Order: sequence, then C-alpha cells, then structure tokens
Amino acid sequence: MTTADARDITFHLPDGLVLWGGYPAGGGVRNSIVNITTLSGDIGTAGDATDNAYHVVLAVGATGVTVDGFTITDGNADGIDPTNPTGFSYLNVNGNNINRAYGGGILTQDGTNTITNNTLSGNSAYFGGGIASQNGTNTISNNTLSGNSATNGSGGGIYTDSGTNTLNNNILSGNTAYSGGGISSQYSTNTINNNTFSGNTASYEGGGITTYVSTNTINNNTFSGNSATSYGGGIFTGYYCMNTLTNNTFSGNSATNYGGGIYSTENINTLIDNTLSGNTANEGGGIYTYLDTNTLTNNTLSGNSAYFGGGIASQNGTNTLTNNTLSGNSATNGGGGGIYTNEGTNTLTNNTLSGNTAYGGGGIYTRDCTNTLTNNTLSGNTAQNGGGIYTFYGTNTISNCIFWDNQKEAAVPLQGQIYKTMQHFPLPIPLPTALRSKTAFTAQVLALSTTKTRFLSMLPI
Repeated sequence: MTTADARDITFHLPDGLVLWGGYPAGGGVRNSIVNITTLSGDIGTAGDATDNAYHVVLAVGATGVTVDGFTITDGNADGIDPTNPTGFSYLNVNGNNINRAYGGGILTQDGTNTITNNTLSGNSAYFGGGIASQNGTNTISNNTLSGNSATNGSGGGIYTDSGTNTLNNNILSGNTAYSGGGISSQYSTNTINNNTFSGNTASYEGGGITTYVSTNTINNNTFSGNSATSYGGGIFTGYYCMNTLTNNTFSGNSATNYGGGIYSTENINTLIDNTLSGNTANEGGGIYTYLDTNTLTNNTLSGNSAYFGGGIASQNGTNTLTNNTLSGNSATNGGGGGIYTNEGTNTLTNNTLSGNTAYGGGGIYTRDCTNTLTNNTLSGNTAQNGGGIYTFYGTNTISNCIFWDNQKEAAVPLQGQIYKTMQHFPLPIPLPTALRSKTAFTAQVLALSTTKTRFLSMLPI
C-alpha cells in the first residue's frame, strides 16, 4: 500500500493474519488484561485529532483476519473530498477502494473476520467510530467500546454494511452518533446477543441501535439510559427489517419524539419475553410502531410514560398481543396509559393491564381501529374518560374480558370501565345501571361500532 497522505499510516493487516495482543515485553504468558497492548492513531501532534490516522487498524481481503486483545484508540476517519460525487475520499488498497470516512478504530472489508477481547475508546468516524465492517462475515465479541463517536454519521461504536454479523457479549457505553449511538447497521443479517448498551446517545435516531433493511435477531441484551433526540432511545429499526427480540431489558431509555425504548417503522417484528420499564417519549414510552406487523408475547411493560401510549403506541399497524403485562404506565396528558392504537387491526388475548393512567383510556385508547379483545383483564386503570378503555370510532369485539375497579377521575361511574364516542368530545356508552366502576364483569360478546352499541350477553361474576 502506497499513499501520499500521512494520515493513511495504519496497522495494515495482511489477509489471513491472526494478531494477538497481551504479551509482556520480552515474551511470556499472554494476558491482555494485565499486559495492555495499545494501538494508537495519534501519529501527529499529541492530542490533536485532526492529524490522527484515518484507521488505526485496516484489513482488506477475501480470507479475513483476527484481532484479539488490544486497546485501540485515537483513530479519526474523517476523510472528505468535495470533488468526489460521494463527498468522501478513498484509498486504493490491493485494488479495493477504502473509504477514509469508515472505521476510526478498525475497518474491515470482505473476508471472515474475528474481533474479540479488545477495548476501543476515543475513536471517531463518519461511519463506525470504533469499528466499521463492510461485507464479509464478522464475529465481534467480548469487546468494550466506550466514548467513540460518529457525530455527523452512523454508528458511534460499530457500523456494519452488507454483511453477516454476530455480536456477542460486548459492552457499548457512552458512544455518540447522529444515528445509532451504539451500533448502526444496514443491509445486513445480524445476531446480537448478551450485549450491554448504556448511556449511548444519538442526535437523531437510535440511541442504542439503528438498523435499516436488515434481518435482526436480538436476544438477552440490556439497554439502559440510552437516548435519541427524535426516534428510538433504545432501538430504532426502519424499513423492511425482520426483527426478533427475545428476553431483552430496556430501562430508562428516552426519545424526545417517538419510542423511548423501541421505535419501528415498516417492519415485521416479533417480541417475546422482553421487559421495558421506565422509558419515556412523547409517543410510545415503551414501544412505538408505524406501518408494522407486530407480534408481542409474554412481554412486561411497566412504568413507561408518554403523551400518547405510555406502554405502547401503534399507528396503522397489525398487532397481535398475547400474554403481556402492562402496569403502571402513564399518558397523563394524552391517551392510552397502557396502549394507544390509531388506524390499525389489533388482536389482544390473555393480557393484563393494571394501574395504568391517562387523560383518555387509562388501559387502552383506540381510534379508527378494528379490535378483538379476548380473555384480557383490565383492573385499576384510571382516566378522565374511559378508565379501562376509550374507543373513538372503530369496531370492537370484546369477549370474556374482566374489567375491575377501573376509574373515571370525575364522579361519573358509568364512564369508568369503557368509554365510546364518535366525536372529539365525550359521549358515554349507555352501560347497564348495575355496571359500576368497581364492579367486575365478564362480557361474553360486546360489540361496539360507529352506529350502535349493544351487549349480547352479560354474565356477572
């Protein structure tokens, strides 16, 4: 590799190389924790990032490399070329064009690569402050990535593009980006297991993770205290993704606009056994989805808050919720303490909604939707109108559900359990006199439509 740009100086790894750090000076037993081996991109004036190496470590080739046991710092992939149509500058390496704006710490292109047991901090890039990977099959495990940045781009910690990636047991904390503070990925197949995402930030979307047009399996991760200015404090996933999330924990994440824990648009999502607590947003404190097909099973959402949809907010979606628990979520000044849905098809079975609060629809607020509720329990939810459910237009079928002790804050008991209106202003459902806010009941078939309200069968319990 020859170049006239001094910032192209890098640890250029030959294709197929296995590189291990952690040996003591003069040789001996390898221990990367005790014997810290540092690779630094601070090649110019000390402490001045503007003359740092574009990439501390660079690997390009069909075979791939292994990087194991290093501390990698001070790379700065900020290569800009206004004369190039892409806006970025490139270096030719063995016939391959390498983007100088990718991978401040490590950049891999093609091959089968293993990056493990490393610490990456203080690196920056437009794409992948800590690590960037293009194409190839990549295993990234047991690394710590902290304080890396992609301030004007994507993937403060890690950026992947058009590859197959397995990310296990990494710690990503305090990384920043415009999109994907911790990780950003596009056109990839990703397996993301047992990682910790904490305190990562995005000035636009995806405090913890951003994914586009990818297939993602996300299991057993912890997302805490991540934030995004607009969308997806924990995760943002957008446009033609297939997402399966299992047994993850989202706590204390925030988004100024939508999806404190998770934001998803135009995807197919399966969520199983996840816990979302204490997340906040303007809409969808726990989860916000738009134009999605969603299947949620055995999840717990508690203590999340938003203006609409304290626990979950869904717009124009097809949603199937089974065996979920939503408790203590709030939409104090808006609708849907537990769930808010607008213009979708919703099937809720065997869910429990308790202790949620809102201005309208303490448990559920639904607008212009087709809803089927079977074997659900709504108890102790509170709202100005519709302590249990607030429904505005739409068609609702409610079977074998228990409504208990749902409250309308004002003393109008018949509006405590279910509230139905075809206007923007309250019009209470004419419930039977015996049905009061603190009365439990099972509705075998309760049909609500924009033209009529009728109880086909009522069985007191």
